[in-house]
Amino acid sequence: MQNKHSRAFSKILFSAGMAFVMAAVFLCESRGQEAPSQWDFKVIETPHFRIIYNAKQQELGDYYAREVENVFAKVAAYFTEWPSKVALVLTDRTDLPNGYATVVPYPLIVLYPVVPMANDSLSGFRNWGFELLGHELTHIMSFVPTRDFVTPLRYVFGSIVAPNLLMPLWWKEGVAVALESVDGGGRLNSDYQESLLRAFVLEDRLSEISIADVNEVGAEWPEGLKPYLFGSLIWKELVERKGGKVFDNLVLAQSGRIPYLINDPVKEEVGLNYEGVYREALAKIVEKVKADTATLSAVAPSKYEEVAKRRKDVEKIVKVIIP
Repeated sequence: MQNKHSRAFSKILFSAGMAFVMAAVFLCESRGQEAPSQWDFKVIETPHFRIIYNAKQQELGDYYAREVENVFAKVAAYFTEWPSKVALVLTDRTDLPNGYATVVPYPLIVLYPVVPMANDSLSGFRNWGFELLGHELTHIMSFVPTRDFVTPLRYVFGSIVAPNLLMPLWWKEGVAVALESVDGGGRLNSDYQESLLRAFVLEDRLSEISIADVNEVGAEWPEGLKPYLFGSLIWKELVERKGGKVFDNLVLAQSGRIPYLINDPVKEEVGLNYEGVYREALAKIVEKVKADTATLSAVAPSKYEEVAKRRKDVEKIVKVIIP
């Protein structure tokens, strides 16, 4: 009987190990060259970061050298485990604001430090340096821990053993959006995100979107934003129920589980599975939109005459400037 159990356990360990290996291969192959090889790189060391940047962008490197430890302190306040050092690469090779984080083969954050435009989903920022880096640093904090039977696997397979790296996209991006928003900015405080949710409610489409749909990044609107949008609502609901300690509690609890068995930790924490938490969050959104719509409906719309008068004033000014 013991041999049967040992073989079964060995199969589980092997399957979990292979899952981690496949995830690591996918992550490594999906990243292209992050900075041209002809760049002259410089490095700034801080207590928790090794900042790597283009020497021609000294001001950018200095800015993040000033900011990173403040960001680290705010994010680390919600967790009990973190790496001793994170490599932070600043690469200005795109006009799109973005970044990513991984712990394979070591804790690494790559930032594309471009300020979002007004029509971007990230446009509601308050402190862009904090929100961009805070989001990616949250990923690192949530990927690093291992617990229970998973820990020996790390001694065999190394840093590719990161159970939370295999969590649903809405879980990973939701926690990062929730923590990017703790400073008053971020997408949970964004008018843009609120307008997306209002559109779903007013079109009576919110109930159609299951938690499985949220994990998909398809061609239908709002495309790749769904895991961020709805995942952050799930984590917001969790925080409202249990406070900021829920971040660390769920990250640690999940880090000792077989990948994809995700509901036991949250049931132990709040008494609901993630589907239940998701539905509770959506119900609150519906009520909020109804209240906001009632408030907006009570306000008289702007009169066209006022707009027309301003247009005439602008035309007069233009005629003076351009005869």
